[in-house]
Amino acid sequence: MKAVVFDMDGTLVDSIEAHSRATTYVIEKISKELGYQKPKGYDRVIYRCFGKDYRTIIKEHVFPEISNIDNKKYEKLRNRHLIKHNLSYIKKLRGAKSVLKYLNKMEIKTAVASSSSRAEIDAFLKKTMLKKYIHKIIGRDEVEHAKPSPDMILLACRKLYTSPEDAVYVGDSEYDAVACRKASIRFIAVTTGQLSALKARTYTKDVFENLFQVKNYFKSFF
Repeated sequence: MKAVVFDMDGTLVDSIEAHSRATTYVIEKISKELGYQKPKGYDRVIYRCFGKDYRTIIKEHVFPEISNIDNKKYEKLRNRHLIKHNLSYIKKLRGAKSVLKYLNKMEIKTAVASSSSRAEIDAFLKKTMLKKYIHKIIGRDEVEHAKPSPDMILLACRKLYTSPEDAVYVGDSEYDAVACRKASIRFIAVTTGQLSALKARTYTKDVFENLFQVKNYFKSFF
């Protein structure tokens, strides 16, 4: 194992409340400015779709009938609102700092490949003081297709000068699992986000409750 690529939201940091508040803000903006009624239960949809990129949530799950949404405009509004007003809701998850420090100590390269934007990743990792342990960062705005496409995982491996076969990916969602399968990279699941242990085991035998357990698992490599 020469490198470890991490998902961020639900894996390294707890960000569901921050993301949900920012997405709700934009849904209300779209509803008011374009004259469309907000769908009933959209708040539950936001939580259920956590891990998907913003555009997919809006297009497929909230306003599928609207074809003229200025995605760039509203995504910029969402990102600005998220970083300016919701960073207080961002918390690092149990074991995040410990596993990253251990990998750094063992001179294992690390990266984050996340469906969040690069600006969001930078802000979240700075807020949780994890950024100094990450060697490379890939956000959704750096690839054509977000997860479950393998694009960002493959780009992370290239930036770390390693092959997927010599790396592992740590994530918490089914999108992570599918992207890993497409990228031919070993998937390690944590159940701190969307995946249940039962569902995770349909993709990998390496399933852990938190990143402390992942750290102990990594120790078996050295």
